[in-house]
Amino acid sequence: GIGRRLTSRQLLGGQRAGVLPQEDILMGMLELAPRATYSAHSHPSPEIYYVMSGTARWTVGAETFTAQAGTAIYHPPNTLHRMVNTGNDVLRTVYIWWAPGGNRDVIRASSTLLEAVPKQPPEAIFKEP
Repeated sequence: GIGRRLTSRQLLGGQRAGVLPQEDILMGMLELAPRATYSAHSHPSPEIYYVMSGTARWTVGAETFTAQAGTAIYHPPNTLHRMVNTGNDVLRTVYIWWAPGGNRDVIRASSTLLEAVPKQPPEAIFKEP
């Protein structure tokens, strides 16, 4: 069958993942289905994304650019960011949040959605094996 998920997340490190006894960092993997949009949002933690495969139209603040395998993207704290998978393959990324100056509250805080989740195209799905 075909699932209707647009994103897939897996924590790789940090206290929430139960992998590292470390509360100052959170690391995970995010996959975005083909042609799917990851809505604009912000959060208090700074964040770095690294694109492992795929291509996306990425927005950070007022700047929009193309990100592809090998691109690293920095999201300053409380800055709008959004991505659109522009390819026909899954966009695979790794992200890292950290606690600047040891302020762990920024990692514990939730993201704020800054736009309604847009209507997704029919191909914006993960195909189940």
